[in-house]
Amino acid sequence: MPDKHEPRYARRYDEAGDQRTATQRDRDRVLYASAFARLGGVTQVVSSEEGAPYHNRLTHSLKVAQIARRVAEHLDSEQRQAAQEAGVDPDACEAAALAHDLGHPPFGHIAEARLDELVRDERDGEVQGDPDGFEGNAQTFRIVTCLGQRRDEFDGLNLTRSTLDAILKYPWLRGTRDDRRRDAKYGAYKSEKATFQWARELHDPGDDARCANADILDWADDVAYAVHDVEDFYRAGLIPLDRLYWSENERRTFLEWLYRKWSGLEKREGRLPPIPLDRWDDLAPRTANRLFADLPFNRLTTPYAGARDQRKLLRRAIAFLIGRYLNAVRLQIENGAWRLVLHDGDQARHEVELMKELVWYYVIDKPPLRTLQHGQVRIITDLFKTYRDAAISEDLAVLPVSMRDAVEGGVEPVRAAADAVASLTERQAVLLWRRVTGAAGQGTLRDYPIN
Repeated sequence: MPDKHEPRYARRYDEAGDQRTATQRDRDRVLYASAFARLGGVTQVVSSEEGAPYHNRLTHSLKVAQIARRVAEHLDSEQRQAAQEAGVDPDACEAAALAHDLGHPPFGHIAEARLDELVRDERDGEVQGDPDGFEGNAQTFRIVTCLGQRRDEFDGLNLTRSTLDAILKYPWLRGTRDDRRRDAKYGAYKSEKATFQWARELHDPGDDARCANADILDWADDVAYAVHDVEDFYRAGLIPLDRLYWSENERRTFLEWLYRKWSGLEKREGRLPPIPLDRWDDLAPRTANRLFADLPFNRLTTPYAGARDQRKLLRRAIAFLIGRYLNAVRLQIENGAWRLVLHDGDQARHEVELMKELVWYYVIDKPPLRTLQHGQVRIITDLFKTYRDAAISEDLAVLPVSMRDAVEGGVEPVRAAADAVASLTERQAVLLWRRVTGAAGQGTLRDYPIN
């Protein structure tokens, strides 16, 4: 086992080993963390209480982990020397994938955006709170390096440098460059800066490119999100794969909406659209036709009813696509570092991006979900303000024990409140909101969070 002497397998705090490799231990630590179990109560897009078997954050994370591991094993088999030089490690990839959504708050990205606003507390153009705000990836890093509790000697899970670096899909801090994209997505808060720098110690100073393992995690996350959300919402009758096959007009209408959305990406977010607009008329229809007419989706020609043959065809289509995207990658040196690239140009990337947008077009941007999200934002806002104000006024009896400990230990009220709200399941958030607002509803003392 090479773990013992290689810097990438070091831990910030020394520990005795056992029969497992260092990154196998990382994988097990994440799997047994209470923050990981919480993901079973956090939705991916729509709650399973809606009546269909939608993926939640736990099942999503498990499938991202499976894909990430298989990608790493594929690269180790096909490009052994390159994989070794790049530090590709299937166990580190799996551990990072299991961990990647730990910081995801209840109710998804709408809650993440609201928590960012609340933590920053911008008034009159100035930040009154913590300028780091809130970001799910940075919160994940905070959980595994600070909030998670495992040993008396240290806070966090004490993961190896290899796994921490793999978790960092956005390996920079907020505000380190004048770049809107870097302020929107970043890997750590300044409160974890020392551990962040330690995790990135094997990279050259100023290098903010992802390591190969983080590239693998990012691709696995995109593939799982795209494929399984399309599966969920076809089964729920919301994404009409059958009409996308039969109707050229259905495909054209979707692509027209997508062109309008992606036309504003550079202006809004400072990034280029996944399919270049100057090649749109060629690439977009070809990609859509390949997805819905040439690949196995073309067998799904009727609305989903749950018939045995239909279930078989859907499973076959999903397996085909995951296998295709798993095998579409290879390692290549770019700017002096090993990076994950697609050997089919960007064909697989274009397909994955189109599938991700199907969920936005047919589900997320529709009034029923938008109405639900409006109420969810109110829950997040009320809980955050209740916790923050109680901490500021030193009314500590209102706070969960873990937040009380944090405030007494010197954590600022806005950060402690964000940690507390982000650690809830969605059921806990709803029941707590009813309690703190005095709203009618069921709930018992056992519903109060114990972290």
